[in-house]
Order: sequence, then structure tokens, then C-alpha cells
Amino acid sequence: CFDGVVVDGNVQSVNGGMHLEGVTVKGDITNYNGDITLEKGCTVFDDVIIKDKKGNDHRNKPLEIIIDDSVVNGNVINRDDKTEVVVYLLNGGKVKGKIRNAKVERD
Repeated sequence: CFDGVVVDGNVQSVNGGMHLEGVTVKGDITNYNGDITLEKGCTVFDDVIIKDKKGNDHRNKPLEIIIDDSVVNGNVINRDDKTEVVVYLLNGGKVKGKIRNAKVERD
């Protein structure tokens, strides 16, 4: 999604990554297996959630959540103990809630 789009609910993906620019999400962002990039003034009203895949699928590299010049008003939650998650807070990007079960990198 691109600049100016307002999603009046949740955004979810199972296998693919998400790249949002200037988008407002009035709900959660949920993903199982792809990286998430929020940039250029995105706002997420609720949580960003990585769900448990409940399988033996293993990533070779950490799942990345990039919050660049954007805001998550809720939490960032990794519910999959088998998946390493790194949250990058760049250019004033912030999470107003808690970051759970993930490593945090700031610029």
C-alpha cells in the first residue's frame, strides 16, 4: 500500500512480506513468515504481530520489522519462539507500546 491509503481494519499476510508507505492501519498488522516495512509516516493504531507458524519451518535469517519515520501505537509482539525477530527503529520511528520477544536496533 502507498501514501494516503487508510485501511479501516487489520492487514494480514501469511507468506509474503509487507511494505507500507504513508499508510494508516486502523487495526493490527499480522504476519507469519515475511518481513514488514513501515515507512514515510505510516501509523498503525493497534499491534504488529508475528504469529506462531506451528510447524517446523525455519528461517535462515531473522525476520525484520523496519519502522522508519512511522509509529505503532500498540505493541510489537513475536508469538513464535522459533523465529528470531529484529525491530529496527529508524528516523524517529517508534513503538508506543512494548516490544515483546524481539531484538531492537535503533539508528
